[in-house]
Amino acid sequence: MVLPSLVALCLPFAGCTKKPEMKMHRTQATTRDVSGSGWYYAASTEGSFSALLPIPFNDFTLRVQDPKVGEVTSYAIGSKSAEGLKFSVVETVKTSTTKEPDLDTFATAMQSPDQTVKGIDRAAYQGIPSVAFEISDPKSGAFIRCINAPQRLFMLILEYPADQRPAADGMQERFLNSLQFKKP
Repeated sequence: MVLPSLVALCLPFAGCTKKPEMKMHRTQATTRDVSGSGWYYAASTEGSFSALLPIPFNDFTLRVQDPKVGEVTSYAIGSKSAEGLKFSVVETVKTSTTKEPDLDTFATAMQSPDQTVKGIDRAAYQGIPSVAFEISDPKSGAFIRCINAPQRLFMLILEYPADQRPAADGMQERFLNSLQFKKP
């Protein structure tokens, strides 16, 4: 599947084309969810969100100085299982040069002859405009939610190899609905 990297998905909305610098806060963090779910509570160190992931996670910040748009900052949480499941949450801070995503066409714009988009859900997430969908090809797929908050863009992505789709399907609802906002 040709699923762009997190950077490629989030930074173009801000108009950036340069590679960002990364600051790692935690690697393979294992903060357990206090509800007893067995999942990990992943709170971004510098960002304004938390989410639940089923495996230990990395917590980092991406910054890029682009002469056309100035500084753009993204905060990310991510992890990858031994089976190839990838969980990612990215918050990109909007600036005066940020391009607003068109949530009506965001999912369908990813469709191609080799990739299928299905299950498009444009329901608001906690009262904020959002779109969620699945994209797949014969080898892999992803469950994605994009949340267009007033000052930030949030992306939650669960990528899976085709043979792990049943496992991903069993986790996607909890993961895509676990995002909680903190004050920035």
